[in-house]
This record gives sequence, C-alpha cells and structure tokens, in this order.
Amino acid sequence: MAIRYEADGGRTGGKVGLLSWPAADASSSQEHRVLLCVSCRVGIRPDDGIRLHFWRTHRVKGEALRQIVDYSYAAEPIANPHTVPLPTDGSPQIEQLLAIDGFSCSDCRFLTTSRKLIRVHRSQAGHDHTTSCRGSNSDWNEVRLQTLSPRSYARGLTESTWVREMGWARHLAGTDMGEHLQASLSALSATARVKLRSEVEIIEEQRLLRLGVSFDRQIGKGIERVAQVPNEVLRYLASVDPNRPAGAPFKTENGQDTKDRYQVYWKRYLCYCVRVGRLGREVATERFRIRFNDPQWASLEEIIQRLETNSDSDREASTSPASSSHIGSEEPATPGGEVDEEEDRIGDPVDQAVMAFCIRSLQQKVAVHLFDNPLLHFTCVLGISSTRKSYAWRPATEYTTQIAGLIWCARLLLLEHIFAADECSEDIGPEAIEYFLTQHRDWLADGSFSPFSAMIRMMAYGKGFRKKEGGTPRLMWEDSKEALRYLGQRIPLNDFRFMAASIITDAEELLDQLMFGEWVSLSQIVVLRRITDSLSFEGPGASFATHEKNSWLEPGFRKLVGPGIAQLWDDEVGNFRMAQVQQWLNQLQSFRQALLVSTHTWGGQPGRGPEIMTIRHCDTQDMLRNVFVFDGQVMLVTDRDKAKAIRGIGRKVARFLPETVGRLMVAYILWILRRIY
Repeated sequence: MAIRYEADGGRTGGKVGLLSWPAADASSSQEHRVLLCVSCRVGIRPDDGIRLHFWRTHRVKGEALRQIVDYSYAAEPIANPHTVPLPTDGSPQIEQLLAIDGFSCSDCRFLTTSRKLIRVHRSQAGHDHTTSCRGSNSDWNEVRLQTLSPRSYARGLTESTWVREMGWARHLAGTDMGEHLQASLSALSATARVKLRSEVEIIEEQRLLRLGVSFDRQIGKGIERVAQVPNEVLRYLASVDPNRPAGAPFKTENGQDTKDRYQVYWKRYLCYCVRVGRLGREVATERFRIRFNDPQWASLEEIIQRLETNSDSDREASTSPASSSHIGSEEPATPGGEVDEEEDRIGDPVDQAVMAFCIRSLQQKVAVHLFDNPLLHFTCVLGISSTRKSYAWRPATEYTTQIAGLIWCARLLLLEHIFAADECSEDIGPEAIEYFLTQHRDWLADGSFSPFSAMIRMMAYGKGFRKKEGGTPRLMWEDSKEALRYLGQRIPLNDFRFMAASIITDAEELLDQLMFGEWVSLSQIVVLRRITDSLSFEGPGASFATHEKNSWLEPGFRKLVGPGIAQLWDDEVGNFRMAQVQQWLNQLQSFRQALLVSTHTWGGQPGRGPEIMTIRHCDTQDMLRNVFVFDGQVMLVTDRDKAKAIRGIGRKVARFLPETVGRLMVAYILWILRRIY
C-alpha cells in the first residue's frame, strides 16, 4: 500500500501537509486523505478542527489561519484522522508521523506501548505458551507504532476489557466507523424530512419510512398475539430456560416511549441491511464485514425490490410521518401512524418479506463465528457511539438497553411467527403448544446456539461488567458537602433547600386561593396527632376522612361554604358564575400539580419512579388505600416498581411527609377531594 506525503508548496508557510493512501478495497479508486500538522506531526480534523487546533495549540489567527483553511478546502475530501481506516499493519514508516516503541502480540493484531498490558492481554486471550519464557519473541514482538491521532485519541494501542470481550474492534477492524453509523440510521423525523430538497433523498426517506411502518405492523401483530395465547406460553416466552417457565409472564405493558425506542433499534437494523444490501453481497461483506446466508440474502433482495417498485407509490404517499424515528431525534415513533383501518388490515406487499427476513435473521445456528449472523453483526454497529469530536465504543450502561430492545422485539416476532398458522385464536390446540415449546428450545433459550441466545449472553455480561466495574459517577459530593455535581453541573445545597421550601410556599398559596382566603385559620384546625386512622381494609370509600372519630374536623368544611357560595353562585340569576367556576377549577389543577411535586420531593420518592402516581386516598372494592395518618404523620405506602419489574414481586415502602405537607394533603382530601367527586 503506497502512502504519499504532499507538502503545501509554500501556501501555508510549511505548517500543514497532506497524507494519502489508497482505500482497502482494491477494486475502488478511492483514497483516504488526512491533513497533517507539520509541527505536532499528527492528523487534524477537518472544518472546525483545523481552526481549533491552530488557534489553541499554535495561536495562529488572521490571514495565516485563513491560508490553512483555504488549503484544506482545495485538498478536499479530507478524512477525520480519528475514524479513517488506518493503513495496514506492516506498512513502511511514515517520516512525517511520530514513531513510538511498542509491542505486538504474536498470535493476533493486539498492539500496545505497555509491556504490562501485552502480558495481561496474552494471559486473558489464552495466547500464553507453556514452553516459552515471558518476554520472548514467541510471545510478542517489539515494533514501532505510529498513529494519526494525538495520544488522547490514539487508536489501536489499547482496548478496554469491555470492548475486547465483546469483540467489536476485532470484527470491525479496518472499516470506517462513521460509515457504519450513517448506514444504521433509521428514517428521518418529520421535521427533518421537510427540509429535504433533493428528489432522490425524498424518495429514499419515503422508502425507509415505509420499511419502518411495515415493521411496526409486525410488532403490532405480535402484541395482539400476546393477548390470544395462554398464560403458560407467555411464561415460557419470558424465560430463557428451555425446561422451566419464568415466574411472571411476558408483558407488553411497557410505556409507549419504551416500546418506540425498542422498535427503533430493530428498524435501524433493517435500514442498515437495506443500505448495505444495495451494494451487493460481496461488497457488503468486504466493506462492512456483514455476511448473509442464502435465505437471508433472498429475503433482503425481495425487500429492496419491493421498496424500489413504483407500483405501491400511493401507499408511500399515505404513510404517516409519525411512524418513524431518527437516532438522536426527539420525535417518538408512533407504530401504525394514521393508516386507514381497511388498508392496515390488508397490509403492504413488503410486509411478508420484512417478516421473513427478521425470522431468518433469528433462526440461524451460530457457534464460533457469532458475527457471521447479520443481526449479531449489527450488535457491533450498535456499539458505535458518535461523540462531538469522533466515534467511540458505547459503555455497558448504554449498550445493554439497546440489546434489551432487540430481545423484546425478537420475542414478539418469533411468537407471531410460531402461531401465525393457528387461525383459531380462542382455542389453541396441544399440537400448537408443543410446537411452540420445540421452537422455544431451538431459538429462544439460553444455550441454543442462536442469535437470541448470543444476545442474552451479551446482556448478562454487560450487566455483570456494569456491576463489577461500576461506571462514571453522575452524582458526586464536593469535599465541603455544601454542593454536589450532577453531570458536571454544580448544585449548591442552599439552592436546593430554597427550591424545596418554595415548593411548599407555592402549594400553600394555591390552597389558600382554593379555600377563598381561609387556609391560614383552617390550618390551625388540622392537628395530625388527633386524627384517628385504621391500617386495615374497611370497604369502598373508607379512609381517615370517613372515620367517625374524626368528626371534629367537619366544621372546617362548613366554614368554606359561605365564601364559596358568595364567589361562585349568582343569586340574582340562580346559577353558577361560570367564569369564576372555571377559574377555581384551573386553580385546583395548579394546586394538585404543586401538591404532587411537594409530596414527591419531601416524601423521598425515587427520582424516576412512578410510585407517586399510584396513591389512593380511600379504599376501593378490592384494593386497600395507601394514604394513612399514622402516629401524627401522613404515611404513603407504595410498591417499589423497579424491584417489581425485575423480580415480579413488589416491595412495600412506607414514606412519611413532614407536618406542613401532611396538613396540605389532609385538607385537600378532607375538604376538597371528598366534596367535588
């Protein structure tokens, strides 16, 4: 591989040069070009990276900086040195780049500058030879290493344990990470599509959008199938043990945002396969490292052909824009979109091909070479993260949620595929159940040598690695304990105290407006220690507000009747003053929001937990209330939802409100909530 260096010819005063070498694809005339800083002997990112480097590092500005920028424009296209495919190992030394001493594993491509790391690598990778002496040439070779990037961005020198165990870098070595990431993007959001001007781009987005809507229909069928199969089938569907069902059945009652996010990961897989599939099977394998077996390739070709046909252009035009999502977009996907009911029942001609490709991606036995399966290859692509300056590998904390999305969709797809032939949804026969158990053992169980089994192992390793290694702390206390930092932002405790106190003040002011200016006097009536309550189930509507021993609180409501009638009732007309009533109802809504925030903050509720929304002030026909007055404090008893989602068994947590917030809660339940509902 010939590597050429071109000087600037005096156009920039010798500050930059151009390094170029042919692309790895021998059939391509493309070459990679990187701009070099002659002084630092490193590659420079194009565009803003040029200005930032020469201003921050060399204090170059004005006319001199403009000359460098003009030279870079004349030399385009220029690649990013952090992501461009590097020249192959063993290439001649490049005089214009720094060369450093390093070590190369004699059994694989691993490179490092640390003798300790090369020893650790050989031990963990199983390359140690029992007859060799540590440090001999049979273990590793001493080499000279060069990199286009500064040391903080140097590639090929070390890999984290996480990346090495997942095998991403080894599998995608020599390919362009940015090219993988761009190919994996799903259809643009509706806002981004409006800005498109090229007819080619518009047609392409319509095809990808149609592909996404088709996949949404398959997931919709799977969700409908969940409601039709026996509960025992769903228990096996949730289990990875071929011989034992899970304790709780598989559920689809996740939040809509979670469902949309899960579906986007699989849509990205379909878009990725369609984009690389158009290049041809051999080019896709050589350039993107993705491999398809014959049935998978046949289904993919059918998808591409059906998407590019003009016979269904009317369906493309009628596809709802809300059915797509773009990575990084704030617009959620809406499965199905605004599609006519009859049209949705008939479906799209591409549906059958999409379903066949998804099933063939899942029903392939893999043992040693996992990434020969296109879906498992795509799990490597999901490991690529786009940063502001370059591309990096995703940490375990971010990656496992993506694999969880693929697994969730895979379960629904295989469930629908297995029972698709059984048209009688009300009475599924034993033959269909036995067939499901056989398919579950072959494709959905751990240890089945299937893509699903491999993804289960990825998730298990990711969770274990996350627990063992921890992660970058998001929340840290300062040494003085007077402030904490969240995601790098400093939050003084005094500011938080002021915010928490102002929440209560706002809630009290709103309650005073609801009570027509009588809250200050009525608050003295609410003595929490005098309130009697029972922790047992007493029947529908029962609460501390209906307890006979709390009748001494009743005069409080009678005190509100007079001011309420004066403001809300018109004696002359004999009807309500609707403007004042609407204003009072708006104030009620504002108070409920303020009370919710106060209860969540002062009650110690978890930051992202939905437990606060499950509060019941009175017993129902079959459920006990969870708001009590116990020992002079308002007590909320809720399930810890995260534990319930993981283990299927909730954990009851009792939280007590401070006196001021407790009085607000009691007054709201006693004098407002019971009277208007």
